[in-house]
Amino acid sequence: MKKSLYLALVAIFPLSFALAQDGFPISTDRPSFSDGTSIIPKGRWQVEMGYTNTQFRRSRFETVGEMLVRLPVSDRMELRLSNVGFGRSSDADGWLDPVVGFKYKLLNGSLGKPEWALIAQTTVPAGSRDFRQDETQPTVKLAGYLQLDPLTGLGGNLVASSLSDGTDRFGQYAVSAYLTRSLNSRTGAFFEMYHVTPTAKDGPHSTGFDAGVTYLVDKATQVDFRIGSTFDPGRDGTYFGFGIGYRF
Repeated sequence: MKKSLYLALVAIFPLSFALAQDGFPISTDRPSFSDGTSIIPKGRWQVEMGYTNTQFRRSRFETVGEMLVRLPVSDRMELRLSNVGFGRSSDADGWLDPVVGFKYKLLNGSLGKPEWALIAQTTVPAGSRDFRQDETQPTVKLAGYLQLDPLTGLGGNLVASSLSDGTDRFGQYAVSAYLTRSLNSRTGAFFEMYHVTPTAKDGPHSTGFDAGVTYLVDKATQVDFRIGSTFDPGRDGTYFGFGIGYRF
């Protein structure tokens, strides 16, 4: 169940603050559960990395790296390589399956006008034995964002995944909603809620929430911190994490 929930989080993790859509300052797809709608401007590329510590009732799961590389191929589309990192639980450690895909901007937005993006991705069975899924785990999601006023935004994701537990394939679905707020020219904050069903084949659903902050070190560098929990933390865990994004 723990691995299935982690794959769900990877499938639909994190969020863009949409601080700017024209290249600077940097806008990342971390640190939250949701993905944002922004596309990296042509002529640049971006790397995002981080660490997450998830605490269960009697165990812990950590991920180190969590690398996401975003490479634009047009004004509306970027290629993505994500989940490049190392996992460690109480009884195993090793490399995680990387995820490849793309994001395509369906509709540009403005103040009071929503924007939409489509994200399609799949795992590649290249991780260490303990964390490898021998079959691909494809995911499609619709990301939306609405700038309510110059400082406040509202967004969310709708997600559908086809997952395999090694014997059977099953559908997994998720929905998330988040609210962002610029606190000043460098600092932003967010709060979001999300729901995943099921967390594993014939398993229960999971509903959770998280909150965090981002800080612009400069126009090309952003650091972040987040903390969150599910409504059944003994089963699905509580977590915290931090990271960095850099635009080249």
